[in-house]
This record gives sequence, C-alpha cells and structure tokens, in this order.
Amino acid sequence: MDGIYGGLTPRGEIYMDIFIEKNVSPEFVTHKIEETGELGGEIDKKVENGILREVECSMIMNIDMAKSLRKWLDDKITDREKLLPTKNKVVKK
Repeated sequence: MDGIYGGLTPRGEIYMDIFIEKNVSPEFVTHKIEETGELGGEIDKKVENGILREVECSMIMNIDMAKSLRKWLDDKITDREKLLPTKNKVVKK
C-alpha cells in the first residue's frame, strides 16, 4: 500500500481507496525468437514515462465501523511498537 484517498459520501459515510503506485508497464515488448524456439533478448518496446496509481481496495463504512477500525489499527500499532520499536518515525502530512 502506498496511500489512501477518500472522504465522505453523500450519505455521510466514510469512503477510502487504498492504492499502490508503480511504474507504467510497457504497451508492448518485442523479443527475438532463438533458433531453439526459446524467447531471446528484447528487440523493441514501447513505454510511456510516468507512475500509475492503481486502486487495490475501496471501502465504505459508517462512523461506528470507522472508529472500530481506528481502534484496531491503534492496537496493532501499539503491539508492533512494543515488539520492535521503530527507528524512523513517519512524519504525518
């Protein structure tokens, strides 16, 4: 997971999209075919520069479920920090 985007729905529920970011995959890659029939080295490829943000999961929840999720996350963070204290603190934006 690289990030979360979200907000409130018209009904007042909380929505969030959990996403990853990755390099754009090539539109195509052409390879040489060896005399043995095996795939050989790259001959050509078409790639656009950029980063792709891909939503992996979308969630909508009411306020009670959001509070429950927050408590669960807080509990897991506390457990993790007791087990292995973090050296690098994450800066909140």
